[in-house]
Amino acid sequence: IYIGRIQNMAPQLNACFVEIGPNPTGKGRQVCFLPLSEADMPFLINRPWDGKLKAGDELLIQITRDAQKTKACSCTTRISLNDDYFVITAGVSKLLFFWKLDESWKQEQKVMLMSSMVQIDTAPTYQIMVRTMAGDLSPEQLTDRLLHMIEEYKRLYETASSRTCFTCLHKQSGQDMGDQLPWKMLVHPWEYDEIVTDSKDIYAYLTGTEAIKQAIRLYQD
Repeated sequence: IYIGRIQNMAPQLNACFVEIGPNPTGKGRQVCFLPLSEADMPFLINRPWDGKLKAGDELLIQITRDAQKTKACSCTTRISLNDDYFVITAGVSKLLFFWKLDESWKQEQKVMLMSSMVQIDTAPTYQIMVRTMAGDLSPEQLTDRLLHMIEEYKRLYETASSRTCFTCLHKQSGQDMGDQLPWKMLVHPWEYDEIVTDSKDIYAYLTGTEAIKQAIRLYQD
């Protein structure tokens, strides 16, 4: 998650290009592709949001796909944080449950979780996805974990407001591919039927992970 600066608008692509700092290769600047469909609720740093983006705007973005050969990395302004139990994403305020959770459990927890959501005032608004593993927590653990995540989300935006352009505010830790991939924490075998990737490196990594070996397919056009 970075504070980036819009380098230029690309109306013909319904997108813009966002600079996030020096290129890791040491040549030029690192630029990300931001579809305007992913920029409907941007958090601007250097001016109030008036409904339109323009060159020079500084905004909070999150990398969604690394650069591929000649293609720039992709990003979104829909900032999200996640752990084993929740995913919190910028957007219209709502509470969602993963479909595999027991219906009666959802109803029991809904009021309590919604009450926790209004305890902490944040900007912008956010939605919460309750993940399958949350079903293993006690009500107290569930509430504590959710409040912790909301506080972390709030601090991210508060910190962004006082940092300079091109600051990296959040980054996956670790040395191996499994720690660096942004979707690493979403990979729980009971949450999906299949993963499809066109990256041979990602395919090789995932097929070497015993728990999800049968759910991987390499897409080849």
